[in-house]
Amino acid sequence: MPRLALFNMTIGFFAMLIASAGGAILSSHLTELFAFAPEQASTWKATLQASSHGHFSLFGMMEICFGLTLPYSAATPRVKKIQTAGFLSGLIAMGPMLLIRAYQQPNPIADSVAYAIGILLVFYFLSMLSHTYYLCLKWLRGAQNIA
Repeated sequence: MPRLALFNMTIGFFAMLIASAGGAILSSHLTELFAFAPEQASTWKATLQASSHGHFSLFGMMEICFGLTLPYSAATPRVKKIQTAGFLSGLIAMGPMLLIRAYQQPNPIADSVAYAIGILLVFYFLSMLSHTYYLCLKWLRGAQNIA
């Protein structure tokens, strides 16, 4: 299982690298907007771009944390692989897919991209919940062995 943990940490650091580079570009873009078109600085596109940057950074850090705690989980190797897919789905939903959504017009009726983001986030939250469960299970088993 160390390879799966390393895989998750590598993906997380790669996401952080992309988010950092994207943050520099976004900062330059928003600075131009504030300087030359302040009315556009709070548009749908600018808001979702900033949200995508922040969430991609956060989900990259969560991917790293998942990789670091994976060896402590009581889950089976198969469950850990499924959880990895779930964590990746959250990273994809809140990075590239949210950025794609920024370039669409706001629509009160959810479209296919919004549904895809929602479905991927459900997989992420289920993976997070199950990982938390298996960490608690391992912790409780360890506490019983001590007592």
